[in-house]
Amino acid sequence: MSPSVSSDPNHQWVPLQLEGKPTPSCTTFARPIVQSSNDDRAYRIIKLQNNLQALLVSDPKTDKAAASLSVGVGHLSDPDDRPGLAHFCEHLLFMVTKPSHVV
Repeated sequence: MSPSVSSDPNHQWVPLQLEGKPTPSCTTFARPIVQSSNDDRAYRIIKLQNNLQALLVSDPKTDKAAASLSVGVGHLSDPDDRPGLAHFCEHLLFMVTKPSHVV
């Protein structure tokens, strides 16, 4: 079971607190995240000033870190006068990405 949040448009966002101090550059989702009772990882959803939302997962039992990105648009979102724009933007996302074996 993957963690999930309500699709309610009235999400409750509050200033993110780091070491007890508010962080003005982002907010955090204040309502509980539903997860399986077998899942002992910690989850937090943050929203940056540009409205990008990120799901942060903390798993102290692992020695690896990872990141992924989901862009909720595709070719059906292309303007009529700009076919291929979504595909072009996909390539822009990976232009500065280093291969996983490069540190």
